[in-house]
Amino acid sequence: MEQNKKSPLPIIIAIIFLLVAGVSLAFYFISQENPEEENADDDNNTALDVTPSPTVVSVNETPSPAQTTGKYADGSYTVDASYSSPGGFEGMDVSITLEDDIIKSVSIVIDPDNDDESDEYTSLFKNRISGEVVGKNIDDADVSRLSGASLTSRAFNNALDDIKTGAEV
Repeated sequence: MEQNKKSPLPIIIAIIFLLVAGVSLAFYFISQENPEEENADDDNNTALDVTPSPTVVSVNETPSPAQTTGKYADGSYTVDASYSSPGGFEGMDVSITLEDDIIKSVSIVIDPDNDDESDEYTSLFKNRISGEVVGKNIDDADVSRLSGASLTSRAFNNALDDIKTGAEV
């Protein structure tokens, strides 16, 4: 009597597939927890290779005629800090007031279309940002993972870069 032996090959292939998928998911979730560490040398990329790229929507310069020592014109500046997150496209308006290259005030307006999880992080960020940057020279203002919001922090830093470019004298 001949035994009906089935080949173990399909089972082995299925096990390998599941292992590869599991390892891939593990790396994905680990990279989401520590995007700053993974990309410490590249401030423009996140663990998802997402590039927050704020776009200047308006620059309301009110340069002071007496200012001659600063690198940047005094005034109020607003930038749309839009970026992509795992929850989708997110946005916030960043407004700062500069005087003698010092950030005198900062305001964040959160896009109402942000997803709920992102909105939670952005709100925490909004509540803490003034304490981090007001009173600092704009060249020294740099935030990272403020209130757990690493993508928001990166978008804010990129917004500051855009403001510096627009305010340079």
